[in-house]
Amino acid sequence: MTWKNLVVGIDLAGASPSAAGPDDLSPACRTALESAAWLSRRYDASLHLLAALDVDARAEELILDAERFGRGSTLDRAARVVDSLAETRRGQDVRVSTGVTFGLPGVALLADVRRSGRDLVVVGTGTGGTAARGLLGSTALHLLRHCPVPLWVARATPELGIRTVVAATVLDEAAPEAVRSAATLAREFAAELHVLHVIDDSAARVLRAVDADEAKVDRYRRRRLTDADIATGRLAAEAATIGCSVTTRLREGRPAQVVVEDARAVGAEVVVIGAPAYGEFVAGRLGITAERVLSETDASLLVARPFPDSA
Repeated sequence: MTWKNLVVGIDLAGASPSAAGPDDLSPACRTALESAAWLSRRYDASLHLLAALDVDARAEELILDAERFGRGSTLDRAARVVDSLAETRRGQDVRVSTGVTFGLPGVALLADVRRSGRDLVVVGTGTGGTAARGLLGSTALHLLRHCPVPLWVARATPELGIRTVVAATVLDEAAPEAVRSAATLAREFAAELHVLHVIDDSAARVLRAVDADEAKVDRYRRRRLTDADIATGRLAAEAATIGCSVTTRLREGRPAQVVVEDARAVGAEVVVIGAPAYGEFVAGRLGITAERVLSETDASLLVARPFPDSA
């Protein structure tokens, strides 16, 4: 995992007309920008600041008309704001480019990823509760479903480093990439890696409800625990070869609840979950888990996907 071409979404809705620094942005956008800049420095990567103006067709027409007739252009002012943010980052030894476009932020970011070959997308989210859930109902959830490259949803700027990383898996096809990415991140920051496998207990609860044969359910549970223990051990062994300290845990329960509890208990700065390499990832378990992690912990979220040449 080596990121070299990052893009960060810049939300100008809360910025002042003369924004010149991160303090003029919304807290969520400021966190995303600072996190992206920090990651760019850490990985010696280029960084693109992209602002999407989410306006309706009539407003877009008015903006473009003003530009055509030489009046004060909203696009020009937006570009100046983004350029001023980029200039600050350049003073911090980050290679920065900028762009302003029309459209929904999630859609604009995806178009930029495909057009420019980005290998990491960074967005921000609000603090816990409804703010985080609202974001996941729009930009971040859209990216969770459609983004073909890794996605970093920032809750805190990692300026002080990363001490604890949780790789949360359900031992599906995305588990190896989640653990590899988490292990590489942990090695980079000399952090502890916790490989958490959650055994979803919904099937056992259904079996009890429809069968009520406790012995049969118990055999099913023990078989799943044994299989999970073997598979998790293999993943942990692979993570150890990458060069980090690894702890493994098996827990039964509802995945979202268990991941939140575990991340909070170990004080994780980053939670890593995996997603398939190709195609859409229907919100489902990933969306629910991501929403709860972001709304109920202080951890940032890395959604790991294999790069196309490694899938």
